[in-house]
Amino acid sequence: MVQIGKMLKVDKMTRGSKYFIVALGHQEGRMKKNPAGKRGGIKDRLKAGSRDLTEALRRSEAEKTAILQGLRGLVNVRYLDPELRVVWDNTARTELGAGDRAKSKDYCYRVIRGRTTPCTFSCTPQESLKDGMMKEREARLEDGRVFVERSNPVKGNSGAVEGVVFITLNITKHKRAEQELTRQEAEVVRKSRQLAETNTALRVLLRQQEGDQRELEERIVANVNQLVLPYVRKLKGMKLNESQLSYLEVAETNLRNIVAPFLRQVVSNFPHMTTQEIQVAALVRDGKSNKDMAELMNISLNTVESHRHNLRKKLGLQNKKINLRSYLLSLSRAPKSQPFSVPE
Repeated sequence: MVQIGKMLKVDKMTRGSKYFIVALGHQEGRMKKNPAGKRGGIKDRLKAGSRDLTEALRRSEAEKTAILQGLRGLVNVRYLDPELRVVWDNTARTELGAGDRAKSKDYCYRVIRGRTTPCTFSCTPQESLKDGMMKEREARLEDGRVFVERSNPVKGNSGAVEGVVFITLNITKHKRAEQELTRQEAEVVRKSRQLAETNTALRVLLRQQEGDQRELEERIVANVNQLVLPYVRKLKGMKLNESQLSYLEVAETNLRNIVAPFLRQVVSNFPHMTTQEIQVAALVRDGKSNKDMAELMNISLNTVESHRHNLRKKLGLQNKKINLRSYLLSLSRAPKSQPFSVPE
């Protein structure tokens, strides 16, 4: 009996008999009698069966060729005999190597690796031929390319291994992409660690700066209270005219503002204010009129009004029914760590 791809099946024929069996396709054969009882009828049927067998073999080979050509460029498929000779393959060129593709049925280690002797390292075709099991591994060539190799044994009716289908897939691009991704992930981790260390150092410097600033403020407050304000009070006890007394009161007020949170908060929260605007803000807070401020600052009344307008604009009070002095007084009562907001 001969069976090929389950496409054609020819069972036994008895020479010289009037009966023979022919089964085509998947149908079972059955006994048929030669109507004429002549040998010529048997020969005709044998020729027809032979033609069908040949056609089935041709179709099977065409299907195999189409499948192999369809896989060309995606995977390399080679059929190796038990001696590791390449019987056929689907490669248009030597994808893996340094071998000579012109040699018909040459050994795979010559065609693929360019070697003169069998591979001494792990070889999936040899392992598959040895134990009859499918083998797969990842192979890295000396030029840096990486392949997945798979060997599937082909067994005969007796169960003996008659050859190996050796499949290779080039995964070099995939591996390089993995390596690049791993490198980038490591770089992200390194930069994240570096950024965390920088943030820690900045927080330490910031705390140190805040401590230095508090120490400086405390020293200024102590100096003003102990070295300046006592002499201001002594000057106020002297015989001063009204103008001199006004100037002295302004100086005392400003000195007290220096050691009080008001000016620090104004400068910190409204850095775009000019020096004269800060002076006007301090005088407005002390309840001075526009005329008093013009005389004390030696500027015109229109300039004072312009400064007040700019103050309301920079403080966010423009077009709002909020008293400027009341708002400035609220600044000194607000916690230093909280930003000032304009009440609606």
